[in-house]
Order: sequence, then structure tokens, then C-alpha cells
Amino acid sequence: MEAPKKEMDRWIAAHWSQMLARWKELLCLGGTANEAQAMERVAGQLQQWFAEECRCQLLETGPKCPKLLVADWGPWGRQDDQGNQSDRNGAACPNRQENRIGEGNALRRVVLSGHYDTVFACGQEQQRVRLDEEAGRMEGPGALDMKGGIIAAMYAVKLLSLLRAEGVCVRILLAGDEETGHPGSRTAELLAEYSRGALFAFNLETGFLNADVCIGRKGTAECYLNVKGVQSHPGNDFARGRNAILEMCSKLEEISALTQVEKGLTVSPGRIQGGSAVNIIPDACSAALDLRFSSMADFEQLQRNIHSICAVPGIEGTSVQMQLGELLPPFETTDGVRELLRFVQEMARELQLSVPQGHYRGGASDAAHIGNAGVPVLCSMGVSGEYSHSEQEYALLSSLKDRIKLIAWAIAQSARFGGTDEV
Repeated sequence: MEAPKKEMDRWIAAHWSQMLARWKELLCLGGTANEAQAMERVAGQLQQWFAEECRCQLLETGPKCPKLLVADWGPWGRQDDQGNQSDRNGAACPNRQENRIGEGNALRRVVLSGHYDTVFACGQEQQRVRLDEEAGRMEGPGALDMKGGIIAAMYAVKLLSLLRAEGVCVRILLAGDEETGHPGSRTAELLAEYSRGALFAFNLETGFLNADVCIGRKGTAECYLNVKGVQSHPGNDFARGRNAILEMCSKLEEISALTQVEKGLTVSPGRIQGGSAVNIIPDACSAALDLRFSSMADFEQLQRNIHSICAVPGIEGTSVQMQLGELLPPFETTDGVRELLRFVQEMARELQLSVPQGHYRGGASDAAHIGNAGVPVLCSMGVSGEYSHSEQEYALLSSLKDRIKLIAWAIAQSARFGGTDEV
């Protein structure tokens, strides 16, 4: 099918100044997930903008946790002044409250996801935000990760009206605590709940510089070890001592040997602490390890292996306790993900855009939670650039145009996608 490329380009050109202004304004708001007032300001501004086309709500995720923005675009569209839902032609529709999408009707449902928090504290943004149209760059914290992706989602939805997209609805899900891994919140659970039933999803995280996309990410977990030994004097009572540091070193060597790089399974000790003085045999030692894995089956086996190692003391009289911290599941490459990649590649060809290739990444993302709900998802569908999480962070302006067109065209042509995953 021939895509209306010229019409799309003209529409984007007519809205370009507004896109850039909103992108820059969003960067200036900024803030981390731990800054409640900053997150409220960002979420409030996004709700106002998305409400131009969508029915919006901000969901509580937990005590003192940033809210999850849910914006629905489709036949029930915007609210009127009395709070009733209406379709794009103004026909009144019942106010729908269901969470699962795609239930009870034949509409195709697509999810666009992302996050509005950054790793930079409030106040660090405005001085570094810079729009350089001559160089074709938006610079500043969050420009790439991932305020640009939010703007792409916002205007892709607006573009759907030009494309006369029928029989399709879109749900936008934006988290406020992605960078911290959703500690103490229900965000991960809500992302899965509000995505379930969708035909496919795009997670608008940081894009590759060459416009490629991510089709799989490792899961990650923190593992904490605590060794208990026996304290004694190394000169007068050496034999009674049970050196917790030596036992920990032995255990770390055994556990690290579980690494299988070829399977995407790695164990990396990142911190160790023990002892109080050089002339005391230490009775305590703690360590923190980073675990990475490509599937939950691999993680469960790794967990069992670590437990087995810890259960057998190397130094008689010592003991080891293991505790797991925050767990982010892997974004696994399913048949549905592979089919979605092929579909997006075809959409890119029709638009005469760079055809994205699929890659794996080691860092975790919220694509995993959507994938675990049985929804095929592509990650890194946001704008392209470099140096996220640094003072040199920037995004390419041209990539915003390309992503808006690709996302909107894929949604408009979603009837041509046939891939599904089973939960």
C-alpha cells in the first residue's frame, strides 16, 4: 500500500514549531522520580497536552510514588464538558472504565509506553537545555531518554486523524519512576494490566543512532550476601577465628563462575564490605552482586545454584545468607516480537525510511512488563541520539519526524499485523 508521505510531511511541517516548543518545555520541567513536586508538574502538563486528543487519567501507584499517566485515543476519544465520552465525530459513547483493552469488541488496540522521569535532579535542566536547529539537535537532560519519545507518541496520535485510522484505538502509558525501577510502587503491575489485550506495543525508549530497534533485553536483579564468622585476635587466638572476609571471597569466586556469557547470563560482584580493624579477624562481611539474564528460566536456575553454594560453608563455623533485591524481568524475544519487527520494517519501506534492524540490549526496560502481559512489543522506538544519562545528552530532530511517521503509519495499518503472543 502506498503511504501518503507528502501529506504526512506537510502535516508535520505545520506542527513542527509546536512540537519543538513542547519538547523543550518538557525538558525544562525535568526531575527525578524521588522529587514529588517535579513529577506532579510534569505529569500535569502531559495530562493537559494529551487531553487535547485523548481521555486521560493519572493512576496512583503507591504512597509517595509518581503517578502513571493513562491516555486513551479511539472511538470514545475526548470528554465533553459534562465528562461524557464521544467519538471523533462527536457521537456520545458510554464512559468506559475497564482496564484491559481489547475486551468485548473487535477494535484493534495498540499501546505506546514510556516514562517521564529522568536521572537528573530538578534544577539541573534549564541551564543545559538547548535547541540547535542548525545542527539539528535538541540538547539537555532527558532530550533522548526519553522526553523526545513522549513528543513522538503525542504527535503520532494527532497524525492518526489525517490518516483516517479506523477500527483502532491507542493507549499511552507513561510512568514516573522507570529510572529507579519502580521501587515500592505498583507501576510494573499496572503497565501489564493496562496493556493486556493489545495487538502490539511500542516502548518509546532511547532509539539507536541508526534508527534500529530493540527486540530483547536482559533482566536484572540485585543479590546481597552476608557472611557471619567468628571474631578473634589474629595473634593470641588465631585458631578460634572464622574469617568472614575469606569465606565471602571464596563464595564470590564460586558464584561468579556461574556466568555463561554465551547465554546472556552474568554475575558481577559490585560491592564488598567487611572487617573493622586490621588486627581483628572479621566476623562479618557483606557483598552486593549484579545478576543479568535473558530468560526467567535462566534466572530461576541461577537463583537455585546460588542458594546451593551458600548452603555449604567453605570455612567451618561460618554461614552465608542470601537475599534478593529489586527484580526487573527480561524483555524476551518471542515469535510475536519477531513478527512485529517484520511488520515495522515493511512500514518503514513504505514510508521510504531507514529500515530498522533488531538488536539485543543488556539494560532492562518497561517493555518487559508489557511483554509479560502477552503483548508483542518493540523497544527503543523513541528518538535517536547519543550520551543519555550524561551532560552531553542530545537527540536528533530529524529522528522525531521519522518516528512520528513510522509509529502513526504502523498504527493506521495495524489490521495488516497478525502476530500474537500467548501469556
